[in-house]
Amino acid sequence: MKTRFPTRLRPARLRAFSLIELMVSVAVLSLLMVLVFQMLDETQKTWSRAKGMVSSFKDARDGFEAMNRNVSQATLNTYIGYDVSGTSSIPKKFARKSELHFVCGPSSKLIESAEGRTRLTHAIFFQAPLGYQTFQRTRSTTKKDEFGELDSLLNGWGYYVEYSSDRNDRPQFLNTLGPPVAERFRFRLMEFRQPAEATTIYQYKLEDNRPTQDEKIWEWFRSRKFGIEHPANNDSQGAVGDIRTTRALADNIIALIISPRLAENDIATSEDNTSDFRFKDATDIAPDYLYDSRRFHYENDDRAKYARHQVPPVLRVTMVAIDEVDAVRYAAQNPGDSLPKYAPSEDDWFSDVRNYGRDLEKLGEGLNAVGIRFRVFTSNIRMREGNFQRL
Repeated sequence: MKTRFPTRLRPARLRAFSLIELMVSVAVLSLLMVLVFQMLDETQKTWSRAKGMVSSFKDARDGFEAMNRNVSQATLNTYIGYDVSGTSSIPKKFARKSELHFVCGPSSKLIESAEGRTRLTHAIFFQAPLGYQTFQRTRSTTKKDEFGELDSLLNGWGYYVEYSSDRNDRPQFLNTLGPPVAERFRFRLMEFRQPAEATTIYQYKLEDNRPTQDEKIWEWFRSRKFGIEHPANNDSQGAVGDIRTTRALADNIIALIISPRLAENDIATSEDNTSDFRFKDATDIAPDYLYDSRRFHYENDDRAKYARHQVPPVLRVTMVAIDEVDAVRYAAQNPGDSLPKYAPSEDDWFSDVRNYGRDLEKLGEGLNAVGIRFRVFTSNIRMREGNFQRL
């Protein structure tokens, strides 16, 4: 006997997806998967590029931080003494005194390019208690000329950018292999270091009452045995007993721009009656980027008066670094260039502080035009002794 269920209790007929519905679902799922994979791929590429950029500019960042740290410690050890610079031997007023020196400005003026080395943009030289020495203390030594653990000894120091070979900065066995490894020409941030036992600033005896030329007062970092141009810095072998005072701090640094500036509270206003000379803005102490604490030796202007034996209150330091991979590619594509064409020239780049932004933008446009990735590092260093006083 066949059982009949009421209509409301009869089981519903099962339905399956049609072929069209399955095809639409697969198409939608495929589209979603494509979008997800594209997003993952772009994320991975972005992460890889960021990681590569961080790794590529790591040395530049480390060099920039080390430079800022050392520059901030620049000292003139200024004191107040009698001023006997006039015709009379009897002092009539007090004046700032110092035996030390601080100078920054265009490299073409401070240190001219040498054979096989092109110095670009700006340079800075100063004294600081950094404690660098070539003699190291040992328990078994009996030498009298060692300084032991005195870590605040005075050093002559400096930074500049040059385009040159790495021959003298790599392991020397690479220069003696047969055939020798090819030299690599790069822009490099150079660090100048005079050991404490070789500090030469006191040898020149730059008295305040004896006018001298600018080349004379810059000789302590330019020439003689412990200067930049000494053969020990240009010869990979070096003579016995010579001390090399320059080294490459970071590669692929194409520009170093140093702009001395006043702090806001150092700018004289129209109500300031202490002087007949008033600074118009923060950059007025070095409109051409040149600042020299001994400018009064060769110039008799108001800027020389206020810079006399004083470090600037603030230094705006800008450094431009390029990517190593792009530098290698450009060198391979332009083997005949003695100096890459994207480099800032010595004459019309960063010579007027009013054109700082324009020059930096022009440099970036030139690098982008040849497909070179770059990074700009900028900081404002508040100098420890930068109390700009009008005495």
